[in-house]
Amino acid sequence: MSLLIDAIRDGMAKEHEDPAMAQLGELLTDWVTRNHAGERDVGNKTLSGAMSAMRTEAQKRQKGGCGCVSDAEGLKIALGYFGITGEGTASAPARPTAADALDLDTLLGKL
Repeated sequence: MSLLIDAIRDGMAKEHEDPAMAQLGELLTDWVTRNHAGERDVGNKTLSGAMSAMRTEAQKRQKGGCGCVSDAEGLKIALGYFGITGEGTASAPARPTAADALDLDTLLGKL
């Protein structure tokens, strides 16, 4: 038995120099945390397998030799690879906006 959160962490550790794997691992970790799904059994499925599923889908969409999927689409594909479908699978975590950014001048004063 392999738990989803373990598969994600193992994949991130194994592929720690690959920024795409790190991004996918972070997206999945955020989703798992928000949906309390880390204890789900995923068998022998791996983070690199989820990346391969995303790559296959992006290749189907390629134009001029380049294909991609959005964060939300990639998350849905990766979750589907792990056998997770249904509500909540298509929403990637919200990205910070300029309004969420910290103003260091305000925080630090005029040092």
